[in-house]
Amino acid sequence: MVRLETIHDLNALQQFVNEHEMVLLYVSRPNCGVCVSLLPKVEELIKQFPEIRGVHMDLSDVPELAGMYTILSAPAILLLVKGEEVLRRAGIISVDMLEGDLQKIYTAYFH
Repeated sequence: MVRLETIHDLNALQQFVNEHEMVLLYVSRPNCGVCVSLLPKVEELIKQFPEIRGVHMDLSDVPELAGMYTILSAPAILLLVKGEEVLRRAGIISVDMLEGDLQKIYTAYFH
């Protein structure tokens, strides 16, 4: 299974984003049942997109992340292309809809 790399500080996140063209940022909170159940589904989903690098951050570890990306609820998924946000999903997230959105962006960008 493709695992999302866990990052615990903003500097490491910025370096990760700078090193990769397309980054899926998965943001969770502790004790969030939806966050826990969605994470393995997202890890499975990004297997379809080899150029997307996945990263996971917990808002309890990095509360400044909420301000940096204006994250109001968890889970939150942001797709960054060359550091710019091109897709955001938060709260109750449909994996099927997320897959369709990722497919459109990925195909447009890499084909």
